[in-house]
Amino acid sequence: MKKIAFFVEGQTEAIFLENFLLAYMGYHNLELERCKYIGQYLTKVTMLENPNAIYEVLIYDVSGDSSVASKIKERAESMIKVNGYDYIIGLHDLYHIKINEEKIKKEEKKKVIGAFRKLFKNKDYYERIILVLAIMEIEAWFLMDSKMFCKIESLLTHNFIKKELGYDLINDNPESYPHPTKIIDKIYHLCGKSYDKHKDDSYKIAYNLDYTDLCLNGEYRNKVESWRYFLDCINLVFE
Repeated sequence: MKKIAFFVEGQTEAIFLENFLLAYMGYHNLELERCKYIGQYLTKVTMLENPNAIYEVLIYDVSGDSSVASKIKERAESMIKVNGYDYIIGLHDLYHIKINEEKIKKEEKKKVIGAFRKLFKNKDYYERIILVLAIMEIEAWFLMDSKMFCKIESLLTHNFIKKELGYDLINDNPESYPHPTKIIDKIYHLCGKSYDKHKDDSYKIAYNLDYTDLCLNGEYRNKVESWRYFLDCINLVFE
């Protein structure tokens, strides 16, 4: 059985990743465990057992973007050499870095990835550790699916959102938004709701995303570079 571990910075990322993998890879192919760091202690959140699985997936919620790299560095060697993990993927965003200009954004992305890779430069498992950056936040990926909002609340059509807030979710590149979480919150406010990244908020979005369209529609891959790289990484580690 192939073993893959993901380290993500928070609850929203963990919930999204769990739902994405189950939709993309299929329930019948996966055994999945999701854990959360609370201080120095690791607590199991969900466990989906499957004796017929061909992939064993572990999702670590490290509860903080600054902890993703450090937790991977702390655990990578034992996970790969002792526990038999084939790949480790880190997922976090760039939002904590206040950047708007595209040139600076690309430079900062290169700097963050370079610093991460340097941690494992002399390790023989170097190529089995991957970092994916969601730009500026994972919520940018949610904004790719403009139809998702009207599944949550019928009022929130693409045309209504564009008229009220000026965001053209079909044609805009969500990576250009400085703070995608705030945009989702503004959209929710149009129908008297709020988006606070609570567990229920994250599950509601994760359940309503059209993963088939997001993965198979080449328009999203071509427009959103971080999403394309994420899918390429998924296809690599699950081949």
